Amino acid sequence: MNKFFKEKEYQILKMVYLNMTNKQIAQNINLSVSSIKAYRKDIYKKLKAKNRLDAIVIALRMGLLDL
Repeated sequence: MNKFFKEKEYQILKMVYLNMTNKQIAQNINLSVSSIKAYRKDIYKKLKAKNRLDAIVIALRMGLLDL
């Protein structure tokens, strides 16, 4: 966990990093796909990322994710 993201956002970011689809993430943490999309939008905004890959690269550079 970190101070940059809320717990659920960080959990979703890690699953995005693992290349899970929105549907897989939703099933994994019992949320709707639309909720996952909303969380991802917030994550991308915080990271100033344009897309999934951009978010992962930025998070890695910031030390928020481990290889």
